[in-house]
Amino acid sequence: MDHYEVAFQELGKPIYVYIYAFDTTMNSVIIQEGEGEQRPVYYISKALQGVEQRYQKIENATLAIITTAIRLRSYFQSHPVSSCHNPLINYLHTDKVLDDLQKARRIKREAAKYILVASQLYKRGFSFPLLWCLGELKTKRAIKEIHEGVHGSHIGGRALDSKIVLTQFYWPTLKKDSLAFIKKCDKCQRYADQHQAPLKQLHSITSP
Repeated sequence: MDHYEVAFQELGKPIYVYIYAFDTTMNSVIIQEGEGEQRPVYYISKALQGVEQRYQKIENATLAIITTAIRLRSYFQSHPVSSCHNPLINYLHTDKVLDDLQKARRIKREAAKYILVASQLYKRGFSFPLLWCLGELKTKRAIKEIHEGVHGSHIGGRALDSKIVLTQFYWPTLKKDSLAFIKKCDKCQRYADQHQAPLKQLHSITSP
């Protein structure tokens, strides 16, 4: 396993952890925000060996989370950690619901669509594997990377949200956010297909 410190950390300042799980490797990096940008602080890379290379993607993600939690324990102890107050996640964790009966029924109904794996929320599906539910901080980065990143092709809104799902990401406002992002994309607005019909004089049509 390779691990090294990239930059000095600022004690007491919140940290963000990005975890990537692939077929042959797992990687994680600690990020701190400063001066309007994200700066890497610590990086871990582990090559999967033996039976680990036969893990399913969800098992790779679980291994990555556990490995990161063990290796970076000192970082988590010396920095603020945000806790989740989402009623749905709390219900999946503790099987307890709110006192409001109407909200409790809605949470129980929604909970059937989700599952927790190593404290990470995933959405179930019939025609696709488990989808990783992204938090608010990661959704914009995911849309931008898939739309205009290395493998991006500036596809339209409907195709974009479908591609995000194929990448195994999900969040409740996925379709709405995809359409909104396309409308703000400068290249899409400049070079999108336009109506090319030649201009002609309009003629009124009267009914017989």
